[in-house]
Amino acid sequence: MHKLSDKTIAAFERRLSEVGRELEDMVRSWEAAERDSGSAASDVSSLTRARLAAELRRVKSALSALTAGVFGRCRRCAEPIEKDRLQADPAARFCERCSRDGADEDSIRAFTG
Repeated sequence: MHKLSDKTIAAFERRLSEVGRELEDMVRSWEAAERDSGSAASDVSSLTRARLAAELRRVKSALSALTAGVFGRCRRCAEPIEKDRLQADPAARFCERCSRDGADEDSIRAFTG
């Protein structure tokens, strides 16, 4: 079991905050471009916007987990998420084992730490 240091947690928080701001800007720009063009969004642009919005939700969820003190814990089994996995994707919600076992949003459990 690993314990993330305060310094490591702060670094993840900075990274997630920066990514969140970038995603919010991208979503706003995408919506403005669609509004300004006056045309309905194509299937591709709708899909892209939906993916951006989903990634933004993941980032916001990770930031909420930081605030709640449960960042870095698997949302399925509550075990620590591997540090290298978090470094690759700070918004990771599942440990490697649960991800490999097919964890998804329906298998997220509520826990407080």
